[in-house]
Amino acid sequence: MPLASPVLQTTLAGRTPDRQGKVRDLYEFADGLLIVATDRMSAFDYVLGSGIPDKGKVLTQLSAFWFERTRFGYCQPPAVDRSGDVSTSREGGRRLPQRSIDVCPASRAAPD
Repeated sequence: MPLASPVLQTTLAGRTPDRQGKVRDLYEFADGLLIVATDRMSAFDYVLGSGIPDKGKVLTQLSAFWFERTRFGYCQPPAVDRSGDVSTSREGGRRLPQRSIDVCPASRAAPD
């Protein structure tokens, strides 16, 4: 079974991302943000030319897992969309819709 080609760039209804990180693309909307994980790879702050197929889907699933398990009583986790379609099924399972929120203060002291 051949692997799918990696998703290195995303578009949303013909729109390019408002910001791009090394691995994730960010789209800004009036009511929140949409973070889309791509299959881009980076090493030492340099984005490499090739990608790893389905890496973005795995990153999104890991994020959803930890957002769900680390929520605090007074902080709400991001709304994780599990339907998975961004603009094509090829980019599905990679998006994390976020709502704009104030900083949720938390502190932790670690022993020396």
